[in-house]
Amino acid sequence: MVHLFKTFFSSGLSPLFLRSYSDSSITIEKCKVAEEGFGTIYQEDETSLSLSKGGFTLDSIAIETSLGAFNDHFEVFLTDIVKLVYQPKSEKKKSGRSWYEDYGRDFEKLGCSVMKENTLHWDDMKGLDEVKERLRNTIFTPLQREGLYQKIAKKVLPHSVSVLPKGLILYGPPGCGKTWSMKAIGSEAGLPVVIFPCNAMLTKWYGESESRLAKLFSYCKEAGRMILMIDELDSIARHRKESHETTARLVSILLSELDGLGERGDILVVASVNDLTMIDQAILDRFDIRIEFSLPNVEQIKEVFSYYAQHLDEQDVDEIAKKLTGWNFRKIARFGEDALRYYISQLGLDYLEAKEPPVPQKEDYLKLLNAMK
Repeated sequence: MVHLFKTFFSSGLSPLFLRSYSDSSITIEKCKVAEEGFGTIYQEDETSLSLSKGGFTLDSIAIETSLGAFNDHFEVFLTDIVKLVYQPKSEKKKSGRSWYEDYGRDFEKLGCSVMKENTLHWDDMKGLDEVKERLRNTIFTPLQREGLYQKIAKKVLPHSVSVLPKGLILYGPPGCGKTWSMKAIGSEAGLPVVIFPCNAMLTKWYGESESRLAKLFSYCKEAGRMILMIDELDSIARHRKESHETTARLVSILLSELDGLGERGDILVVASVNDLTMIDQAILDRFDIRIEFSLPNVEQIKEVFSYYAQHLDEQDVDEIAKKLTGWNFRKIARFGEDALRYYISQLGLDYLEAKEPPVPQKEDYLKLLNAMK
């Protein structure tokens, strides 16, 4: 077997070493050659990583099989091992920091915002229960059950289909949770989130806006499965008959790129829009799901405000929330944060070393509200 390993990898790849085996498991790892010739002595690679039970590292792999079965089907096993141990860097699954290092900075150079840390979760989507349920049913749960989804889809549909929708439009007034929701679902699904503000695309130089848009989608195709959110799409995707020449060209490029990503099926394109009636109909047709985000009602305001003032009791929250009617989610969040800053600035210096400093009360929030009028 040692001879076969050496022959199979004579094309420059490091030889493999049969490190250990039992009745049900075999461990193989890369190693360096200590001595050439027949009866080669293999020395374990000093830089190889230790093997974690039931998995594999960059330099080793555990196979759940017997030694006899391994010998009988040697070529099949070895081919699969090569795909894992010598997997090209560009094909490795990216996640977290490594994805950002490889792709995130390129997006940022285009003016995108890249979510570097997955810190938001379903519980952080306060006041958005209906939206949360739709996002779970249309994106998150199908992703969790992708294998099952594909098996059933083959029996039901006449053609192959991606588990991700071709496009998702979030529409409604600014500050009502559209971007926040995408960050939360990206975190829950373990997907990178790139937010592209349309104003970052527009420049005074002829052809530069079109070039930036094309480059954005080119980066997406390199980066693999992810969420691309195009913020305030209505600023560039207006009806072409009513648009400037540059805007009309951008819409044409956008249509072509959306069709291309739709065929790939590994990138979820999300558009945030303030007014759906302003969007070119051909663009709207590329998005299969539309979710409305409205200004919060009284109960939603209570839920959101209590999230930013967790120490207040229900009665105090109700009294303050009644004064926030007509506010959007973002304004409520900023009010909670500003009230805390203002309160801390009013405390005496003797509280700097206090183990249990006092927290703002209902009166402190009402005082700031009165000052804002």
